[in-house]
Amino acid sequence: MTLTDDQLDAVRRVVAEELDAALSRHLAVRSKPRAGLLTLEEVAAVCHVSPETVRHWIWEGRLTAYKPGRAPLVKESELLAFVEANETTKKRVARRRR
Repeated sequence: MTLTDDQLDAVRRVVAEELDAALSRHLAVRSKPRAGLLTLEEVAAVCHVSPETVRHWIWEGRLTAYKPGRAPLVKESELLAFVEANETTKKRVARRRR
């Protein structure tokens, strides 16, 4: 079966429209905000530590992470509870003598 040029153009248009629709659906799902969830990099930035330190806290069981997909995520509320539980008093920094 051979398609005419008009039929081939119509098929190309339909395929392009379907591809655009699928791509926009995919991007819409990926761009949704993670309501109250932080990546390990975001947690590390908030705590002024490296992502490896955050992974260590999770491994030790000090911080809970969830893994709904590939990347582990931490709830903001749990991060706040972790920070409050691990607060320390202000320490005096010793001055160097010159």
